[in-house]
Amino acid sequence: MQYSPDIARVSLGVRGESPTAAAAAKSVNARAASVIDAMRGLGIADASITTSGYSIQYQPPQQSDAGEGQVQPMSTVRKPIPKSGTYVATEMIDVKTTIAKAGAVLDGAVTAGADETYGLTFDTSQRQDFYRQALGRAVADARAQADILAKAAGVQITGLQSINVGGGAPQPMFRSAVMALSAPQPPVMGGTGTIEVSVDVVYRIR
Repeated sequence: MQYSPDIARVSLGVRGESPTAAAAAKSVNARAASVIDAMRGLGIADASITTSGYSIQYQPPQQSDAGEGQVQPMSTVRKPIPKSGTYVATEMIDVKTTIAKAGAVLDGAVTAGADETYGLTFDTSQRQDFYRQALGRAVADARAQADILAKAAGVQITGLQSINVGGGAPQPMFRSAVMALSAPQPPVMGGTGTIEVSVDVVYRIR
């Protein structure tokens, strides 16, 4: 069963790097707050804005291996290796909005300071209704096939023995997205989604 999505979930990221953990966190916190304020400015409620991840990691200094294994002249002056690495802080923010507003969300987030994105997922606000409809169609199709088989075999269906549901509830559709600074507002199209349901039905015959 196909449906037209009406919900977009945008996954955004803010990344900061600094010699100290405190400075990296401060930079990320400030820009993340700006992104959240920008989302509020677009009319998105706080209930639709979620901090889905936050991390601070130490990144050791990179040591150059240029010329390794080669004989170097006595007069070669090597660049000093940094004594300390840097700290990288990252915050992930998920925003739930309408598909029509998804482009504005991406554009507003970039302008406010977001520099990473982890893609888009599309969903429907009528997920459960569509799932139930798909179940009904699956059961009706199972009965139609059983009737054809019973007629071909010269038997009659007398009742229902058991029924089991396979598959699962409809899952959001994923779309990748690449964030570029100073990019124009991207067009976002939801396309169509598919809900797949299977049922295992056993009938009594005579």
